[in-house]
Amino acid sequence: MKAASIMFVCFMLTVTTAAPARESPRLFGSLAKAFSSTVPLISKNFEELSNTVPLLTGFMKSYAEVMGENLDKIASTFGSTLTCDLECGALEGDKKIECELKFCVEDIGTSTIRDI
Repeated sequence: MKAASIMFVCFMLTVTTAAPARESPRLFGSLAKAFSSTVPLISKNFEELSNTVPLLTGFMKSYAEVMGENLDKIASTFGSTLTCDLECGALEGDKKIECELKFCVEDIGTSTIRDI
């Protein structure tokens, strides 16, 4: 509310100095009326925003946790795929299969072995 009052005073000073002298009292009165009818709306919006902040904070914490878990999975998948290809990429036959079983299977659901 304090910031809105300060903004109103600054606005009024700017407008009244720019307006012709004969229009200033009418303009000032009209602006004061518009401001007084707008202040409750501004206050209500600030109140709604302050009520929403805890919800947004909770959402952002949850989102950060999920993203952290996803980043761990991404890093793990990248590392295991790189290791698999570096260790086993040039091998053939039984040696390749043994190598892939050792380095390329992270878990059953994300096997990177090409030819099982």
